[in-house]
Amino acid sequence: MSTYVPISLEEHKNKRWFRHSSLAFTKNEVVAPIFVGELASAAHAMTIAFVKNENSVSLVAVMGLRTGENLLFSSDGRWLSTYIPMTYRVRPFQLLSIPNNPEQQVLCIEESHLTDAYDGEPLFDESGKITSAVSEIFEIAKHYSQSRKLTEIICDQISKYNILAPWEITISDGDQQYPVSGLYKINETALNELDNESFLDLRQTGALPVIYAQLYAMTNITILGELIKSTQPKKVSTPATASETFNFSGLN
Repeated sequence: MSTYVPISLEEHKNKRWFRHSSLAFTKNEVVAPIFVGELASAAHAMTIAFVKNENSVSLVAVMGLRTGENLLFSSDGRWLSTYIPMTYRVRPFQLLSIPNNPEQQVLCIEESHLTDAYDGEPLFDESGKITSAVSEIFEIAKHYSQSRKLTEIICDQISKYNILAPWEITISDGDQQYPVSGLYKINETALNELDNESFLDLRQTGALPVIYAQLYAMTNITILGELIKSTQPKKVSTPATASETFNFSGLN
């Protein structure tokens, strides 16, 4: 797990940073959080679903159907989707809440991506202001944070009206087939049976675009199916389960 440190002029005036050279850090991730601000783009390229955590529901892009295997990151280091989730585009930076003050956030960087080497990119310019490159990422991170909060509200509303159903998926591994559990989809029947007041509440919250985008993006599961076929067969000794297949940490 990455360790993030807050960026400050006092601590990092002469420090430099370097970018991730690839998306290799995602190779073992099978889901990524998706937020309303990026959903229109993500839904055209990725499979979108919901996952349930202990006390909440999260919206995610599904990138793999087997434990520790991101099908969208190829063995030769290429990203195989036309969309990269926002959570990956801001790396190695992230906006994080200050301890004991969750309403206030600061821009942080992965500690391992700080360097004294001259070939790194500066964090601050000569006047003591963050560089344009860092400022651009900061703006994306702020948008990401705002979108994340709205997405959490919408997911709470969707959960409140009980319009989710398990998404039953079966994958083939050689001559055998295995179920994948832990993903949820919009239950269209339950959605259509909502009374007018409940449906209006979802609309006013901004949930309807999320609902319809998730339904639309379900067809992208065929992309993952084709990618599974293109990989070398792997022996699976036990059926995949939600806890084995998906890493839910950090999605809230």
